[in-house]
Amino acid sequence: MEVYKEVSPPDNFDVSPYGLFSAINWATPDTPHVFGGISYDADCTEVGVTSSPCVSGAPESATLTKAATWSHTVRGARPFTVYDEIDCSAPGGGYENASERALMGLTRSAPTQVEATFWTGSSGLGTPVFPNLTVTGVIRDSTNRIILQPASTLISGVPLDIVEGLGALETALASCYDGLGVIHAPIRVAEELVANRLCYERNGKLYTYVGNQVVIGKGYPGTGPNGSTPAAGSMWMFATSPIFGYRNTARTIATPVESLNPTVNTIKMIAEQTFVLGWRCCLAGVLVTTGGEGAGEPLTPLADS
Repeated sequence: MEVYKEVSPPDNFDVSPYGLFSAINWATPDTPHVFGGISYDADCTEVGVTSSPCVSGAPESATLTKAATWSHTVRGARPFTVYDEIDCSAPGGGYENASERALMGLTRSAPTQVEATFWTGSSGLGTPVFPNLTVTGVIRDSTNRIILQPASTLISGVPLDIVEGLGALETALASCYDGLGVIHAPIRVAEELVANRLCYERNGKLYTYVGNQVVIGKGYPGTGPNGSTPAAGSMWMFATSPIFGYRNTARTIATPVESLNPTVNTIKMIAEQTFVLGWRCCLAGVLVTTGGEGAGEPLTPLADS
């Protein structure tokens, strides 16, 4: 007869240091109502330029003309809840620490799920989470006043190699936002970014040489607009202005006694946490190759003379 001694192995779990959570500026909610959805001023500013005729040399009849360079825009964001459920046998199967186990599972795995939801907008119920990285077209709320999903700039054409792709993406971001933003990349292209020396580490975070933070998301699937599957050998990357978010305290929704299912003598303990994420300006995407020959590279090696 085999006898097994119960032990507590060392906890070797490490959180990914370059994930989406590393780029989110977490705000402190002043009311729990934020977890029902938020609206905020986008304030994506632009300026124009002009000069006086006496300086520019324009005819005396010329008049100074100025026009609006940007307008007030209200953006919105929908909340989503990430949950973790642990089922275990009540007699000697974790009855005493089911709550702790559920919270542990949520803490470890929630960041990856948040990344997946933020990329695709999928909530599991058919109602998309807005804003997200891949739904195209401007989507407003029922009042037509609040923009839930902004317009996106998609760099079209054949997949670009990682160098050209990142350059095009940062150019698109710079054209619509004067500050530093965030590059969102699936984990598949992490080695290409590093191998081509396109980013570097500073204080535990990754940055491009322009200064934009690079997020390498384990939960980012690399899919394209509206969930389209990219061709083999390619994946999508996106760029936004800085990300902000709200999150409540992770909690279990029942006590172990309340979670006991007497018909099967099993505990079902659920832990959950609600998130609201948004950004003020800009959404751009580019399709890049994940290895092999890409745009800008010779199709075949040059023959020896």
